[in-house]
Amino acid sequence: MIKNLKVFNLSIIALSILLPFNSSAGTNLTNIALFNRCYAQITGLRVAPENMLARQVAAGTMPAITACLQVLNKGILNGNGNTTIANTADPEALAVFRNMHNLHSSWFSMKDFTD
Repeated sequence: MIKNLKVFNLSIIALSILLPFNSSAGTNLTNIALFNRCYAQITGLRVAPENMLARQVAAGTMPAITACLQVLNKGILNGNGNTTIANTADPEALAVFRNMHNLHSSWFSMKDFTD
């Protein structure tokens, strides 16, 4: 059940990021433009020219939303009792985790949770 909840939450996050870009200002984005925006929102980084997911999206072999969810899933905590990222050597996974942490910590004005 927890795994399904995580997937649901990640899907909601991805959709909330992607839907505004799909028809912003009356223009439709190409799949690669949609992936580039999504990638930047999720990681805080630019897509590297050698990024395999971007190449697949540009070639039309993978939808932008699928590629975006694959990037987002890199930030899932699943190692060491759900306290660490599975691949701590992956810069994309660390960027996703950092961005999600910053997003969630920005919801609270007070950072002291000792009470």
